[in-house]
Amino acid sequence: MTWEPQRALIVAYCHASGDKSLISRPDVLNGILRLFRQAHYLEVGVNRGETFLQINAERKVAVDPKFLFSLEDAHKQHTKSTFHEVTSDLYFSERIKPGEKFQLIYLDGLHTFEQTLRDFVNATHCLSEDGVIVIDDVIPSSYQAAMPDQHDAFRVKAFTGDPDNSWMGDTYKLVFFIHTFFPDYNLRTVANNHGQSVVWRRPMARSDFHPYTVAEIAGLEFLDVIRTPEVFHKMDFDSIYDELAAERASVAASSSTGSSS
Repeated sequence: MTWEPQRALIVAYCHASGDKSLISRPDVLNGILRLFRQAHYLEVGVNRGETFLQINAERKVAVDPKFLFSLEDAHKQHTKSTFHEVTSDLYFSERIKPGEKFQLIYLDGLHTFEQTLRDFVNATHCLSEDGVIVIDDVIPSSYQAAMPDQHDAFRVKAFTGDPDNSWMGDTYKLVFFIHTFFPDYNLRTVANNHGQSVVWRRPMARSDFHPYTVAEIAGLEFLDVIRTPEVFHKMDFDSIYDELAAERASVAASSSTGSSS
């Protein structure tokens, strides 16, 4: 592909990424939590707690190698919350309570494909049967923001004078991985914010998809996000919520019919 068609794709992508009544991270997560009663919530990558401390759930678990807020104050103000100042790998392997299940798991840790993939696989093992996983920052805002090395990304931004300080890394590759290797999960990406993928188990495995090899996924680049928007299934959050609610109601009705027969 020559540069001009590539340039046209990127320009169109940037124009389509403009502000369209954006919904915040906490609003997405609290919206999903309304589907559950007494939900347990896990957040990987809490940082300053800007999202975690706004979440309304019966039980909340925070995981981060270094919390950038007062843990003493957080414990006092959020008595139903547990804080683990460790890596996500250590939490999933040693700290999580045996048999604990979460209705909502939010993945916002290190924004590399490798780490987010490990977090996702670990999350599926402690997700309730009707649970939901939300993956943050799957739509890079620029070529620089999609670079897998954060230091390199900011070097390029500084060199080009790019004032945008966001870094999504190559987390977007996880969407392609789920698309291919987790056919028993639905994936929808919030169109009216910075790009969060909402993932949940589906009653029947998908069959209408284009499979990628692991090597192909590892070799994906920012331009592939623009070339293959269908993999992300972008929808406004209200539509995603409605689909989730309708599918849950259908499963509940089927279970009720089966138990009464």
